[in-house]
Amino acid sequence: MTGLGGGSVRSCLLFLALMLAAIVMSCVTVAWVTFVGLGAQTLVIDDQSDNPSAFSDYSQSDDRLASGFTLTDLNGNQVSLSRFRGRPVVINFWATWCPPCQAEIPHLIAAYEQEHGEVVFLAISVEESASTVRRFAKKNDMPFIILLDTDGEVASDYGVRGIPATFFVNSEGEIVVRYVGQMSPRVIEEGLRRIR
Repeated sequence: MTGLGGGSVRSCLLFLALMLAAIVMSCVTVAWVTFVGLGAQTLVIDDQSDNPSAFSDYSQSDDRLASGFTLTDLNGNQVSLSRFRGRPVVINFWATWCPPCQAEIPHLIAAYEQEHGEVVFLAISVEESASTVRRFAKKNDMPFIILLDTDGEVASDYGVRGIPATFFVNSEGEIVVRYVGQMSPRVIEEGLRRIR
């Protein structure tokens, strides 16, 4: 009888694990479909592919201008997107608790250093306190501008449903590419290539 009970428990746990995996995949799919349907171009790069410029264009929208915003940086200064008009900008929505966000930070730092100030990098922390973000940024030596979207309003304006989410904006202020999820160096390089 014990063996039968143990097998039933294992079967039940396996079933629950499979159901949880199915629910997570459904949520990811719904978030992705919702996000890509909002009107900008979405960069799709298969890291297993030899073609890093594989690209799907969903941009049928006439309004591709990046929404303006003013947020506070980690030093308490107000920073507006309009300040960078005339320069390419990478806007990355992230959070300290997000593992994919954490994993892409070294790639963003490397890209930032490679660009030598030619491209502006704005890392927008979503719904976190300044002290939490400040500790994380210091620990990870994040050199770019870090902004606080404490109420998530700017993320909402950009249609961000999940993080990380990155927008590549050209010097005219147009969103050329957006990417949902953790970026590899190849994804970042392709996004940068499209806004230089």
